[in-house]
Amino acid sequence: MFLNDCQLSDLAVSSSRWSAIPGLIHGITTRSALPLPGKADFFDSIARARAAGALPDLLALGADQVHSDRLVLVDEPIGDNNRLDGFRWDDRLRAGEFPQADALVTTIPGVLLIIQTADCLPVFAIDPASRVAGLAHCGWRGLRAGLAGKLVAHMIAAGASADNIQAWLGPCIHAGNYEVSRELVEDFRAAFPGAPVAADERHLDLPAVARHQLERAGVQTQAIADSGQCTFANPGLYHSYRAHAAQAGRMLSFLGFK
Repeated sequence: MFLNDCQLSDLAVSSSRWSAIPGLIHGITTRSALPLPGKADFFDSIARARAAGALPDLLALGADQVHSDRLVLVDEPIGDNNRLDGFRWDDRLRAGEFPQADALVTTIPGVLLIIQTADCLPVFAIDPASRVAGLAHCGWRGLRAGLAGKLVAHMIAAGASADNIQAWLGPCIHAGNYEVSRELVEDFRAAFPGAPVAADERHLDLPAVARHQLERAGVQTQAIADSGQCTFANPGLYHSYRAHAAQAGRMLSFLGFK
């Protein structure tokens, strides 16, 4: 059984199942928090979300999102003094963006992981016992490369336990509104045999693919919850690239422990 789980506010959507976990901060901003169209600069988005009260003022780390399966592990303090090639840092905002990556894992309290979406699937994962957190930007390319499963594998390597990991699938475009080519559906069926990747020949189910990968990586079925929210079907609440094209803004998914 896959549980739908969504707690709504004007500024952010979150998991009601996670609301009582000590020190956990998570959610995805709504259009009310970041109403501007177009993909804004990472630092501008952070500043605006904080000003709107949708994002806490913690050290924020993001990825520039190139639809890859590359993850970054944050297991030591990050700042301007230890930047990687291409790493961008804003000392005033206490925020940084890693290059050529689509997922982040951290073992450090006080770090807020950030990704941006506008139809792609944000996959949130936590181990409340070890306080390891992981967040992935899963479009079809990332999922085709197994990004959701790799997120869990990196968390386990960083000290999380598969038995303790919980996952939440945030708002994204749902299968009924996500028409793709027959070739892409066939490719996913070949890559993930037995997985419910599509109900027909033209509509890809991103959350179903992610759930399949999470389970294969060791996450228990009952520990996976789905927001149940479709970005395309709720254009007043979410940005949707398919619905708004170039006028679509971005939501910020955020995850970390205090």
